[in-house]
Amino acid sequence: MNYLSFLADYENALAHIYFYQQGVGVGPEQLTDTSSLASGSMGSSSDLSSSSSSSSALSVWSNPIGWLVHVLLRKLDAKAGSYREPALSYLFLANNTHYVAKKVGGGTKLERILGEEWAEAQRAKARGYVDVYMRAAWGSKVLRGGAVEEAVVQMVAMQERWVAADEEMGVALRAAAKEAVVPMYRLFYRRQGAVARLPPGDVITMIDGLFGGRNAVAGDESVAAAGRRRSSQQQQQQEVPVEIRNGKTRRQRVTITD
Repeated sequence: MNYLSFLADYENALAHIYFYQQGVGVGPEQLTDTSSLASGSMGSSSDLSSSSSSSSALSVWSNPIGWLVHVLLRKLDAKAGSYREPALSYLFLANNTHYVAKKVGGGTKLERILGEEWAEAQRAKARGYVDVYMRAAWGSKVLRGGAVEEAVVQMVAMQERWVAADEEMGVALRAAAKEAVVPMYRLFYRRQGAVARLPPGDVITMIDGLFGGRNAVAGDESVAAAGRRRSSQQQQQQEVPVEIRNGKTRRQRVTITD
């Protein structure tokens, strides 16, 4: 995107070179007319080729910057598909779509070429990817109930090394996670507080440490580490009475789960 920002200063020359190489006769008035791009005719991040009218298609192809952005976003889509963990795939898309939107927005030359509406569409897509990430990362493993506490600890541990594009995205990711997890965990804690090892405040602290949050420093890792230790100690050896023949009993060490 940095290179595309630099190229945007030379959009007319770049368009002239491109069409000269393609052997297409395009006049200077066509090369300088980017009004249709500025009006948002490109649609969303990767649907440039879906233009229904020939005039829209000409607008896209008459400005190579738009075509290059289109190619970049297609490559991001392909890269996202290479991740085995669905949540990480959507986090990748959220991060990169957010980054593209920030590079285009703010009155930049790229925003003039691609259009303010196009930039806003990318911001909306980034927010949508955050929602999908939340469902993939937390919904399928935590919101279904069952071993709620263990699922929270495992998901926090899995995401400790995941990163956000910037603090704005990190705030959005942490907020989405807390919105999905904390109300459900508080309900679980009220019902099963006697056996729960982590109070809701600790869960909030653990989530706040993700994606470069305020607790993501060496001195504040005790809560998350304690949660992992407790999770790993779920299975332990205990002596329980086991009935044997003739009504007699003996004590036998067995593995139980808390």
